[in-house]
Amino acid sequence: MSVAERLGSQTYAYGEIGDTRMLTVELPRETDIAVGDKIHLKGHAGSIHLFDKLTGRRLN
Repeated sequence: MSVAERLGSQTYAYGEIGDTRMLTVELPRETDIAVGDKIHLKGHAGSIHLFDKLTGRRLN
């Protein structure tokens, strides 16, 4: 993860997938995560949101 920040009741983690894709993950506040950590994720398809790189519009 490149950035980990605690905001209110959530922790947001920002990182990269490969060289060209950015990922933002919302986690529970108490999640123990730090810059430089590698994490493994799985989630429900309905909870994953994809956005167009150029327009910023949501794709799904």
